[in-house]
Amino acid sequence: MRKVLSQNPPVTVTLSIAAGFTGRVLVEMENSEVEAQFPLNRREYFGTLSAFLDLARVAGWQVIPPAQV
Repeated sequence: MRKVLSQNPPVTVTLSIAAGFTGRVLVEMENSEVEAQFPLNRREYFGTLSAFLDLARVAGWQVIPPAQV
């Protein structure tokens, strides 16, 4: 069961994507209205800078702040 994040009534969103589309879509909203939508291809990911740096470390990269170089 999914955790309920809000007690507000749900908002219906209409996406402008190609017929037969399968994948992920990043949706930007403001005041319950769609401002923009970005279909992501299989090689695109969305995350924070912190998450990206963590992935780099896991992959074996050394992440060093500029002041320490």
